Amino acid sequence: MKCWVCGEPNAEYTRNLTAEYNLYSNITCKAPVKSEHKRCYCKKCFEEMRERLRNENEQYTLLKRKRLFERAVDTLEHQGLNFYKYEEAIKTIEEYNEKNDGKFDSSYEIIAAIILIKNRYHIKPQYKIGRFQVDFLLPEDKIVLEIDGERHAHKKGHDSVRDEKIRNELGDGWQVLRIPTDLLEQDAAKLPDAIEKVMDYRDTRKINWRSL
Repeated sequence: MKCWVCGEPNAEYTRNLTAEYNLYSNITCKAPVKSEHKRCYCKKCFEEMRERLRNENEQYTLLKRKRLFERAVDTLEHQGLNFYKYEEAIKTIEEYNEKNDGKFDSSYEIIAAIILIKNRYHIKPQYKIGRFQVDFLLPEDKIVLEIDGERHAHKKGHDSVRDEKIRNELGDGWQVLRIPTDLLEQDAAKLPDAIEKVMDYRDTRKINWRSL
């Protein structure tokens, strides 16, 4: 087959879509019948394409992180906070977010991180506990903080089992606090109150965010 880009005959490379997350890996077009269903490339054009995709992937990842951060700050701006009191925390999380890919899966996690840093909590985002990964570990307070979106409303039984396994991994005194995203969107400043309640009672079943 000819190269899709330059037209050179006997192109030997095709894009492997199953490896798209890792840019693209090369596979040889061994059979003409199979290669007719894919764009084939010569080695030179294939390497140029890989480099272009690598650069685009880096730009996309950075832009995605920035968009998540801006969405989080925009949400906080609508909550009637004394915003400049949060300036240090916002800039700290902004810098951390730019330097660390994969530490925040949503704008709500960024909101939580800003509130926690503002209130001087020591946090470890996206922390690995055994075979589980949690949104935040608060090691000094012995609390695991999970931010729950709408899909968790139908997974309460599953989440309860997961939380118990996490507590077993961490040992005595640890608790898991689940915070719904709609409440972070409405009044994120109440997050420290919920944490303090957990620390007081050490029983997440007694925590009712809406009563705080």
